Amino acid sequence: MAAKRNATKNLMARLGLIPLLALSVVAAGCGRQLPSMSTGNTALQPMDLSNQRPTLPAGVSVLGMTLTPNTLSVSVGQPQRFAIELQLSNGETATDPRLVQWSVADPQAGSIDDQGVFTPTTPRITAIRAFVQNKVAEARLTIKTADYSWQQVDSRTTADLFDAKVLNPNEAWVVGAQGTILRYYNNTWQTVTQRTGNTLRSIDFSDPSTGWIVGHTGEEKNPGTILTIGYTGGQWVQTNTTLKGALYGVSSLNSNSAWAVGQDADGKILLMKWNGRNWTRNTSYTANGRLNAVQMLGESSGWAVGQEGKDAVILRFDGSSWKKDRLPFGFDTFKSSELKGIHMLNAQQGYVVGRKSPLIGYDKGLMLKLDSRGQNDFTWSNWDEMDAASKQTKFLDQVPLNGISMLSGNEGWLLGATITPSTLNPNPVQDVYGNLLAFNGADYKIEEGFYKVNLAREFTGVDVLPLGDGLIVGRQGYVMQRAYDWRQRPVMQTPGQNAGTNQDNLIPTTPY
Repeated sequence: MAAKRNATKNLMARLGLIPLLALSVVAAGCGRQLPSMSTGNTALQPMDLSNQRPTLPAGVSVLGMTLTPNTLSVSVGQPQRFAIELQLSNGETATDPRLVQWSVADPQAGSIDDQGVFTPTTPRITAIRAFVQNKVAEARLTIKTADYSWQQVDSRTTADLFDAKVLNPNEAWVVGAQGTILRYYNNTWQTVTQRTGNTLRSIDFSDPSTGWIVGHTGEEKNPGTILTIGYTGGQWVQTNTTLKGALYGVSSLNSNSAWAVGQDADGKILLMKWNGRNWTRNTSYTANGRLNAVQMLGESSGWAVGQEGKDAVILRFDGSSWKKDRLPFGFDTFKSSELKGIHMLNAQQGYVVGRKSPLIGYDKGLMLKLDSRGQNDFTWSNWDEMDAASKQTKFLDQVPLNGISMLSGNEGWLLGATITPSTLNPNPVQDVYGNLLAFNGADYKIEEGFYKVNLAREFTGVDVLPLGDGLIVGRQGYVMQRAYDWRQRPVMQTPGQNAGTNQDNLIPTTPY
């Protein structure tokens, strides 16, 4: 272990990496097991991380096998552990789940690992089977559609939060002002660190062990130098950067590839590429402006959005350089605009959102849709502006749009803000609470189905998994979580706080 730690330190020194904080998630052979995870009615106990699969003693046969539970109803996304009990010919009983071969009668219903943990993905009726020697045990399983809901959780911080990343239903990260990093793990929220003087604007992971946080030194409106902080080997490490400016969006592809976007100190668009060893500036597009978000679909496909001069801009990456996408004909006439969020469903379909300021009238939300299927040389632009605000809520179209996350082409959410509408009427009008907007692919309306206390003035970051688990963050430390079961409400923890009755449920951290 000492040799391994020294090798890691030497590698970091050679690459110019500065350790920020170490999370004690210890790999196999390092003397500590992963903590248990609470999932529904069954607690997943710490697992043996050894690669060695156990076997029955030579000459011992299985006389009988029991699978527990043998009948079960679960919701999509709700992991369930199955236990086995083997009656052996030597009079003993064995319960190690790795002694049997696990399978799902309908593979499209979900997957099961060698520990007997089944993860349901599709509503249907199926069976879980355990096989060893000539014995088979079967459990009948009904998978229901998950009943998800949004609910605010206490973040224990008043710092403005800017972005969130959900890795799986049991793990997520949040970043924000004052160097704030929050982590959700094992049904528990924890404040990993807060540090004044840094502003963390975006976070992304390509897998649970590889991710990036980007931002800048200084306060939100007074950036100093760019910040790039990588997650590898259970640690956050900061790369050496001296470039003046700020990064506002990041997209991680793998340990050797990531893109970050922003604006340099001269007011020019900033595109940064991680090549596995360092960050370098890509100069294929350097107009005056700022990029707010980026989404890569692969090494040769990606989009970035923001503002060039006073107009909205969409850049597309073709594998070698970034190029400006055409917007609808006459789009920038008589208005200024900016794009803040993007969600591409695939290489040919997606949405971008932001705000626009017409020459005459009031500021409004802005939404563009891409559909390049069937495109041809005579098509001026594959982007179309959408007049998607529901007419049922007066002044809803004035809500600026900060972000978007889609479950599918006809289900998702937009982020906005609470606004006081502009109107020619001299009488006061009621505020429009357009923080969270439900979008069906054609129009959006205020999302009513969430529990809230002390609603933040503005929502700033959102991430939702395909199965439905998600996070929303906003100003003044606002965090809202989407999960299928709120019977066990998560709470925030700060370093040193006792997490209920079991301090081991927290991932120990060292603030940087």
